[in-house]
Amino acid sequence: MDESVSVSQAAHALNRSERTIRRKCESGKLKARLVSTPAGREWRIEAAAIGQPAANGAANGAATIHEEITSEAPDIGQPAAITAATDLARIESDVQQIKAFLAGQQINQATLNDQIKSAVVEAFTPLSARIDELVTELEAATAPPPARKTPGFARRSWRFWEK
Repeated sequence: MDESVSVSQAAHALNRSERTIRRKCESGKLKARLVSTPAGREWRIEAAAIGQPAANGAANGAATIHEEITSEAPDIGQPAAITAATDLARIESDVQQIKAFLAGQQINQATLNDQIKSAVVEAFTPLSARIDELVTELEAATAPPPARKTPGFARRSWRFWEK
């Protein structure tokens, strides 16, 4: 006689999801076997492993998967609340330290920006005067020569047909 149940039956009996039951089967925490069916392979869990009465009797006092799963769940009582409060206080302290550090970094960044600006102004002030001088020299050198005044007949001499 078959002493096993399907994944969905085990999930219903243990009040867990089918995915959780499959993970327990794959990890070996749940006594199960993989069987081939016409629809494909499926896990079959021993009825004794989930606390279901088997056809031949109880599981001889061994811990069932139901006990194992419920023992894995953390007990959220007073100690957990104290731990959470302690963790929260530590996190708040870390956040304050990070804020102070970032504020110091922003001040340092502003100071460095001011120093860079003053260094750039100091470096470019003499250069800008020299650039103005060079621009003036360049304009003088590239200025077109003054226009020559030529007599009126020389301008018209090539228009022989207009005479």
